[in-house]
Amino acid sequence: MGLNSDMQSLIDNIKQPMVFYLSRSLFEIAIKKDLKPLEDLGLFNSLVVLNSKGETKLISNAFQFAQVSEKSRILKSNVFELLELRSKLDKKAFHYLIDEYFKELNNLIIIADTVRKEAKTEVNNYESYMQNYLELQYKTFKAHQEELEGHFGEWKTWFELERVFKLSPYDLDKGEYKKSNITNANKPKTETVNQSKTKSSAKKVLLNEDEVDKHLLESVFNIDFSKIDDEKR
Repeated sequence: MGLNSDMQSLIDNIKQPMVFYLSRSLFEIAIKKDLKPLEDLGLFNSLVVLNSKGETKLISNAFQFAQVSEKSRILKSNVFELLELRSKLDKKAFHYLIDEYFKELNNLIIIADTVRKEAKTEVNNYESYMQNYLELQYKTFKAHQEELEGHFGEWKTWFELERVFKLSPYDLDKGEYKKSNITNANKPKTETVNQSKTKSSAKKVLLNEDEVDKHLLESVFNIDFSKIDDEKR
């Protein structure tokens, strides 16, 4: 398989299977319409499972949570595949792959954390037995993150060092670098830094929780808010 197919397969394995729900209030803010009728149909504020085939099913019994119990095994398989790909791909290709993988995993950890904390009060089909599975899902993602950092964390740090300072571990071993390179890398133009900080601060002020949730739904589960808006007009 090529890099794109390898990456897609790995990312699919992270988020499939997964239990989550779509927030009615979030969608109403996005499209400015009352979605109570759709909530009554189970589209919003109901726990669903995204299975290994990419299908979403409304959760109606404990058996459906069995897929969550299999998550750890699937993610272990991902680790083995990433280790194999590290030995096969060139450095830049693997840099890109592991970066995208970490980003996707971080998004899913945020979603899993939100679901386990809010399902009890926000979800219509919530039952007390579900909480253990939701906690397990979150812990499984976190354990996977820790395992990845054990295998690739230090390696990824070196990559960041090389990308930012144009400095590789080989250069350090051979002493083939100049102190001025690091010093200069730490001294960008004052004007650029100030402008960057100003823009960053402005974005932080404007960014709210709903916008973060919307971004995660769009990027992780490919929810197209514009299509939902068109369908409701």
